[in-house]
Amino acid sequence: MAENVMDQIVAALRQDGARYYPQGGELRNVRVVGHTPKTDHYIYDIVIDFAERSERVAAKVYRAGKCGPLGAKGMAEIEGGNLNSVFEIFMKKKLTGVPRPIGEFTELGAVVAEKLPGVPLQSIIMKAALLPGYADDGTLRAAAKATGDWLRRFHKATSEMPAPFDGIALLGDLEKLCANCRTSGLDDASVQTIITGTKSILSRTKKALPSSATSSTRLPSTAAPAIGGIGGRLSESKHINGCYRRCLRLPPN
Repeated sequence: MAENVMDQIVAALRQDGARYYPQGGELRNVRVVGHTPKTDHYIYDIVIDFAERSERVAAKVYRAGKCGPLGAKGMAEIEGGNLNSVFEIFMKKKLTGVPRPIGEFTELGAVVAEKLPGVPLQSIIMKAALLPGYADDGTLRAAAKATGDWLRRFHKATSEMPAPFDGIALLGDLEKLCANCRTSGLDDASVQTIITGTKSILSRTKKALPSSATSSTRLPSTAAPAIGGIGGRLSESKHINGCYRRCLRLPPN
């Protein structure tokens, strides 16, 4: 299935790819140079060869039957919509670090975007942990700073009007989380302390709070410090505690 989708994507890029890169000259070839399988999707690395240069793009193809009730098309529509929305915001504000969407492939259960240059933060962290002296030159510190700076710009650019805060829903999610943690050794006394403390905090919380797009917990290990910022891709959106939340995941490099 994924191979059939990729055949259609490659054919479309051969036909229309030149209009995304008019400075490249004649389009000569579109090549799939690798892929990475994930639980619910594949990431395909694609190179578009022009007379004057080559460009790299990434195709995320959701796996049919592995995406829950939304299905491959539904997941792609959510990610594609989020990516287009945030890319437009960044363009208007003259910010960098969000890959440009390429084509429209959500009907195929796929999203295609430019692949920003950079080194995954996870690779930098692993090298710093395994290679003596690797972190001494400030590489890890600079990468962490670049990640934080980009997140700050991202949150500021996507900030929205104050939204209603649903403390009951948050407490319910926390109780479920604590129940799951019991199997890992979280005792009843600790659960009670967490729930009691949360109820006390929520009783003092304002009814409306500022809202903005937020990142998923995968961001710190998959961020890719690149020229001009951090490359990101929006892959989920959902309502949490009454507020619209967009979850940011970054494309692999």
